[in-house]
Parts: sequence; structure tokens; C-alpha cells
Amino acid sequence: MQLFFYGTLLDADLRRAILGAAAEQRLVLRPALLPGYRCFRSSHGDYPVLLRRSGGRVKGALATGVDRIGLLRIGHFEGEDYAPAQSLVIGADGRRSMAWIYRASVPEPVERQTWNLRAWQLRSKTRLLPQVKRWAGGFGADSLEDSDLRWHVRRRLRDLADLSED
Repeated sequence: MQLFFYGTLLDADLRRAILGAAAEQRLVLRPALLPGYRCFRSSHGDYPVLLRRSGGRVKGALATGVDRIGLLRIGHFEGEDYAPAQSLVIGADGRRSMAWIYRASVPEPVERQTWNLRAWQLRSKTRLLPQVKRWAGGFGADSLEDSDLRWHVRRRLRDLADLSED
């Protein structure tokens, strides 16, 4: 199973806060591109929103090594308005493969400017990181039934988790 990280999950400190240090160490990240999309800054806050755009591409990382609990934690972090979906990605070696991406489940208004990780790290990371650490410290779900995810996200995560056991 592969996940494609394109936004705040590219930040190692944030990933560590969400997944925990041991799970973060198990991750293998490789540079990759998501064709057919562009990444814009949300009009509602400093976070990325993927929009389909012909000829577009989004730089990110292909992640392997996420376990079932990691999927739950990422799903909880992404929230009820984002759901996993499979999409084609292209690795730095040119190899094409399918990966899971999180994208808005309903159309979201965006600003004209593209979202930028470095700008987010300078603008918003210091505010968000302590909140995520507090939340992650109290997160104890160990199954999809225990989490507070919406049913459609839960169903997709269950499919993802089943794939991770293969």
C-alpha cells in the first residue's frame, strides 16, 4: 500500500506528531508526482486543496510503511471533509503506480495562489504543531469503529487497511 503526501504531511515534525516517532521511522518516502492536479491554498485556512487540472502536476512523496493505526491517525487528522481515493502517481524513476491520496470530498473554495510547504512552515506550522501534539496524545482509537470518522471515510479506510495486510 502506498500513500501520496502532497501537503502538510510532507513535514517530518507534523508526521511524527500524528504517527508517533516509531511509526515515522518505519516510513519510506520517495519523491513522486501526482499528474492531472494542482495544489492551491484553501480560502478557509492555510492548508492545501487538490484540484484537477489538465496538464497539472503536484510534487510530493510516495509513502510506504503506514500501518493500520497510522491510517486511522492520518484519517482523523485529515478530518471529515477529506477522504482517501486512489490515483496514479509517477515516481522519480518514472515508474507509474497507484497510491492513495486525501482530497476534499466536497468542492472547496481556493485562493488563486498555489499552496507552498515552505510558506506554510513559516506561517502556520508553529501554531498547528502544538495542537496536533495535544490531539495525538489523546488519540486512542485502534479500530475503525472507535474513531470519529464519517462513514464514507471509514469505509475507504477499511478498504485501505485490508490492503495493508496483504
